[in-house]
Amino acid sequence: EDDEDDEGDEAQEGDEDEDEEDEDEEDEDEDEDEDEVDAEAEEEQAESEGEETYEEEYTVEKILAERVRKGKKQYHVAWLGYGDWTTWEPAAHLKDNKVFEEYCARKQAALLVD
Repeated sequence: EDDEDDEGDEAQEGDEDEDEEDEDEEDEDEDEDEDEVDAEAEEEQAESEGEETYEEEYTVEKILAERVRKGKKQYHVAWLGYGDWTTWEPAAHLKDNKVFEEYCARKQAALLVD
């Protein structure tokens, strides 16, 4: 009889171990979800901080051209104080920029004349 009781106790302990493992896995899944949310929040914050720094560090000298890539318009930008260094930028990066607004106004005026 004692052997049977021992086997029953061991079976119950085994069930408890499995339950604890399941709970641990659930906790890990929740932790991973929280980590993903935290990482996304940090990334968004870094992007917004980066945009502020971006606007402060670089001044548009001239818009050289425009093109469409993957269905989105981009502008070829020359940067003040950076010589021949140019980049292609989406309109969102040039929002509220005087040089960009003047470029768009000239383009619009040219279309009206034609």
